[in-house]
Amino acid sequence: MQQPFVLRGSVTETHLAGVAVNDQPVTVTPHGTADTWSFSVGLSLVSGEDTLIELSAWDFAGHRTSTEFIMQLGTDLVIEIISPAAGAKLVSEGDQLDLTVTARVSGSATDYVFKAGVDQAAPVTLNRSGDTGNGLVIVDATQPGHTLTLFVENSTGDTMAHRSQAFTVVNGSTIPLEIEKQEPANGQAGVEPNEFIAFYFNKPIDPALLQVQVRETAHGLIYNTLESGADITRLNDIKLIEVHRDQKDVPGGISLLPGDTMAAFYPERDFAYNGTVFVTVSYDGAEIYRSSFKIRPLPTFIQGFVADQFMTPIPGIEVYIPEINQTAITDTEGNYGFGFGNSAQESIPGGRYRVIVNPNLKNKSFGALERWINAKQGRLNEVGITAIPILNPDEPFRYIDPDSGQAVLARGDLVLGMSDAALFFPDGRNAGSVHVQFMNIEHISYPFVPPAVPHWLFAIQPAGVEVSGEIQLIIKMPPLYGSSDYINRIGGHVVLVGFDPDSMSIVPIGVGAVNTATHTVESVGPVHMKRLDYIGYAVVGENQLPDLEAYARDEIGLSRLILNIAQ
Repeated sequence: MQQPFVLRGSVTETHLAGVAVNDQPVTVTPHGTADTWSFSVGLSLVSGEDTLIELSAWDFAGHRTSTEFIMQLGTDLVIEIISPAAGAKLVSEGDQLDLTVTARVSGSATDYVFKAGVDQAAPVTLNRSGDTGNGLVIVDATQPGHTLTLFVENSTGDTMAHRSQAFTVVNGSTIPLEIEKQEPANGQAGVEPNEFIAFYFNKPIDPALLQVQVRETAHGLIYNTLESGADITRLNDIKLIEVHRDQKDVPGGISLLPGDTMAAFYPERDFAYNGTVFVTVSYDGAEIYRSSFKIRPLPTFIQGFVADQFMTPIPGIEVYIPEINQTAITDTEGNYGFGFGNSAQESIPGGRYRVIVNPNLKNKSFGALERWINAKQGRLNEVGITAIPILNPDEPFRYIDPDSGQAVLARGDLVLGMSDAALFFPDGRNAGSVHVQFMNIEHISYPFVPPAVPHWLFAIQPAGVEVSGEIQLIIKMPPLYGSSDYINRIGGHVVLVGFDPDSMSIVPIGVGAVNTATHTVESVGPVHMKRLDYIGYAVVGENQLPDLEAYARDEIGLSRLILNIAQ
């Protein structure tokens, strides 16, 4: 069966005004007598499905006659002609053209042969690989219009399906040489500095006659050229250098691709960021094309290093920047980078970004950590070291729920009173499991607000558990340098400290009363805790104790307390 199916017919009407099939006008031609008109139209039918066909005809007086009928494709074989495309315009340099034919067939049949023929010439058998066939068909190039027909035949030579489509052959010697397309396109912006330039010609060319001149104008900064094979994310000596180029020639070479209709210019060096590239193409001494395009602005790079609290590099850790929705993974030496390999559209704008290291504890052996970075547009921004804690495997995760009223953590060394509080975990839940461990100050990655500098903190994972409302704290006071004698000498109050997500620092959050009998610190007055990440206390000087006592009596607020003890 022919595909698409060709419906042929005739209409008898002396004053015929038009004919349509499924409301689509079709062309009619005189046939025999003066009042008879013939038509043909291709129909796309689906195997096994009924297709409603409506045939309509009308005269100049507006009289209309319609008829409907159902058609169904009698085979499930569907032929797709991949090459040449329907209506293709092919170029020949001689009296014949070697036409490459590629087609695909779908359907239930497996034992069949592909054949292809042009016009009235005998079909040739195509090489078949699975459901695809390809081969060469000789075409008479002295005639412009041709019809290619694909046949699917069974083992006995019977035609099971066939499909036809038209194409045109043009004598190349009569066509002026033109560049149909250039990549990057003329006027394009945001081009990568290491791009080559591709030219697509309308007919085959002689590479010996092709000349390509590329010039560049650029004034600004570029990154210094790295040695061959270097990994930019792992080099610390990347520097910006200033360049000034005005219509400077760009050295390079030309390569011709198979078929001789596509050529590429490969520059010997990268173009300069934010520069303009000018291209002139000549053939056989005559200029045939001019264009220009714009190189992308200087990209923004962010580079950092992830280690544990003992400064051992950690490979395979995810680093995430939510504002730009980009993720990096640390390499074997703990390095990570953003912006390397990004397209111009993915370029990182300058600004302040929140970086999450090991989000959602994807590596369960380590904690998560957040930090701010300030990225300067068009620069390599060195973030430095981010230390995330190794999670103590002997300390299990414990489930906490504000509805229970209280959470006893770290084997009783930290108690959270949550009757008047709500929690919001990073995954959106209001309750969940947390890991708590004791960490000395030298292993804390965040800055402190003097003089409220603790000797240690409880680190709570996952990072980012938000607190709403009031939390009461009871903290067990550990020995200091092997002794608890200090508890009787520090005074009756200490400064409670916690994590501030806005400044990414450890700040005062309230005041605790020292219980010398139980060796505990119990919160007194409001506790301004925003997140659970870090909890502890700091001892202050004797002259600052009255301010802590005033806060405990609700005589001053937290801002005044911080200001007073800082003086």
